[in-house]
Amino acid sequence: MSARFRSLFASLDQARRTLATDPLAVFRTLRKDRTSEDISRAHKFWLDHETRRRILQASTVLDHQQVTLFEQPPTIVQHGRPRRTTSPSLRCNIPLPCSEELWETSPIENWVQMAANTDAFKPRSHRQDSSITSTPDYFQSLVSMVACQGLPDQAPTRQERLGDAAAYMAFNRHALEMARNTPIRQLLVTSGESWILGKKLENEAEFQDAKRVLRAWADSNFQSRIAMWHATQLIRSRVKFSYSEPTRTELVVTFQETHMLQEPWVLYLAALVCWAYGLSASAAALDGNGQGSGAGSTASDPHSNPSRTPSSSSAHPALLDSHEAAYSMREYLKATDVDKVDGILGVDPDMFGRTHGLLEVIRLNKIGSLLGGLMNEAERVLYRLVEGRSRLSHF
Repeated sequence: MSARFRSLFASLDQARRTLATDPLAVFRTLRKDRTSEDISRAHKFWLDHETRRRILQASTVLDHQQVTLFEQPPTIVQHGRPRRTTSPSLRCNIPLPCSEELWETSPIENWVQMAANTDAFKPRSHRQDSSITSTPDYFQSLVSMVACQGLPDQAPTRQERLGDAAAYMAFNRHALEMARNTPIRQLLVTSGESWILGKKLENEAEFQDAKRVLRAWADSNFQSRIAMWHATQLIRSRVKFSYSEPTRTELVVTFQETHMLQEPWVLYLAALVCWAYGLSASAAALDGNGQGSGAGSTASDPHSNPSRTPSSSSAHPALLDSHEAAYSMREYLKATDVDKVDGILGVDPDMFGRTHGLLEVIRLNKIGSLLGGLMNEAERVLYRLVEGRSRLSHF
């Protein structure tokens, strides 16, 4: 995080107690015979108060993502990434931001009418009956999910009423649960062969330790099973399979955009989680028929198959035929599509190692068009895993 972000975050965090008060407090004290000056003063207080509160909460969300998705130290808030808490944090006491509808209302005459119909301020800890509160919008749900991560039911996402916002919240919730149950640093170090976030480890022992931790995680089949289920759920929620026109013979994969900054990185992590979960299956497949992830004759020479379509934006060429990769990804997602985490136990173990198509599609169709910064590293890692030069299934 930049120094300016840290400074802004710190100043707003110090004002947390003030920002926890009702932004409409001044407006609620106005008498019926209020003047236009009174209304302007109340509106100015609300706008200043609500703006700072929303910036603080957006900063908290961003900081939380740095902790959970990158395992970076928190700027201020100790998010407690690895474990759920059994009671709400004291930092949950700051109220949710106002509704998007109220926030965007203008002119001031319309704002007055909507503010008058807004429920009186109550801290979240007092909101026991969800039936008397309005359905939270996307930003409110996201703030609630981050602030009270030990209380998942406090960030409802009613899909029938929220539409796309519910889909985005589901994506974020799967990403959060995937990250909570994954040793992110060890996953990045191992798949990157001692490279992580653009830097190479100076200590070889840390690389060896990362491999041991990741192997234990994959073999335990507890947290890894939870992470893998959420990873496949979020990938499945953003991909669409169709046949190309006019022949309808080539299977094509497209990604439905969420326009969230963390989306490509989350999909990259999800791909790595699927790959890591299939390590044991990959090793068995390699000993048998060689169909595991990161190995296979189709990936030996990117120029040997004339039907392969080169990547137009990726730093490296396509390694698999586009139809083959799409078909492999579809079959993998279909085979692992179970309603609950424990349903993973009923999936054919050999299927878990067949992630080469999924890795290739995410590399070319998602990461390859967003190169720059960490996406360059992500593209290189996925390329090695598909190509087969990264023989990591033995550790």
